[in-house]
Amino acid sequence: MLNIAYFGSPLFSSEFLQALIKQCRNLSINLVITQEPKPIGRKKILTPTPVEKIAQSKNIKVMYYGELQNNPDILRKAEFALVFAYGKIIPASLLKLPKYGFINLHLSLLPRYRGSSPVAYSLLMGDKTTGLTFTRMDKFLDHGNILMTKKANVLLDDTRETLINRLTKESENVFCQFIKKEIFRDTGAPQNHSQATYTKLLNREDGFINIELLRSAINNKKIEDNTLPKLIQSYLNRNPSEQQRFFSNVKTMSSVVFNLFRGLSPWPGIWTEIKIRGQIKRLKLLDLHIENNNLIIKKVQLEGKNPVDYTTFINAYGEI
Repeated sequence: MLNIAYFGSPLFSSEFLQALIKQCRNLSINLVITQEPKPIGRKKILTPTPVEKIAQSKNIKVMYYGELQNNPDILRKAEFALVFAYGKIIPASLLKLPKYGFINLHLSLLPRYRGSSPVAYSLLMGDKTTGLTFTRMDKFLDHGNILMTKKANVLLDDTRETLINRLTKESENVFCQFIKKEIFRDTGAPQNHSQATYTKLLNREDGFINIELLRSAINNKKIEDNTLPKLIQSYLNRNPSEQQRFFSNVKTMSSVVFNLFRGLSPWPGIWTEIKIRGQIKRLKLLDLHIENNNLIIKKVQLEGKNPVDYTTFINAYGEI
């Protein structure tokens, strides 16, 4: 029986933790480290992370980062630590405390899409395939030696949520076999760091597209210089080696906007600003589809209003 410590926070990480507890009979998870409870909803109710909720239901000891800093030697009791979407940088001083160090699960085929939002960027870039990677962690971000990879297809109707869920399920399927082979004792294969690309933490403003760009997408125009959404353009500027691949994957503005919607769904979503009766209003684009290479808007929500189908919106306010 292998004693491990688990680092994670969001819902999909909690589902992976739950699968480990149920499926990996050779593991004993004795410690969970997660982010501290945060105020959620309009009433700002202090709410523990989904990972903490699972740990509590299984009577597993939970610690926050500050508590771990005060008692780092507790990690020496673990044969290794597993990290999946923890949400904080783990300092190098902790990495060698478990007997076999730290293993990280990352939802991309490293070294592509290092950082906090790999699945979103795979969709933004119009990828047809993606995957997952287990690495031995070092002090740099998603930089450690590769222990195992698994490829997966990206479906046309995938959103960030559905793709994360499928990759997480695939990770559950391979992890127990991965541990049975005791690959965690291996040093792994170095990444080709010259091919590394980097993603950023998403925020609400990343979903903004100006109205002219949206109209170009509705009319299925070809991509022109300086017409890409800021989130995509900034990624290509930071990672110029990705430009050729992007423009071979994505040909029209309809695909650009649809991929932005997929990558940012369900959060932070995409939106634009339109003038309604002399006032600038935010318009959320809640449901988009591609039909015969055309971008079809299905559902929208005008600032201060309830969500409606796009036909209802047009009848009230006219075409975008």
